[in-house]
Amino acid sequence: MADEHREHCKPKKGRKVRTVNAYLNCPGGMFSFAKQNGYTDKNPFEGLDPLKKSKAKPDPLTMDEYHHFLMLAYLNR
Repeated sequence: MADEHREHCKPKKGRKVRTVNAYLNCPGGMFSFAKQNGYTDKNPFEGLDPLKKSKAKPDPLTMDEYHHFLMLAYLNR
């Protein structure tokens, strides 16, 4: 179990939402354990909401694609 937890908390390359949440989850769990067992009075991670992945913006047409689209629309009228 300890090896699985250590592997789960191992730092990874990148800073994706999932990565940041994993980084915050590990010390949050340790502070939660410490507070529950009387090692500390406060858990600085308590009440910290996990990050949410933002939605990707739509990929607009390039100018060439736009002109090609207009040309096709004109020819097929």
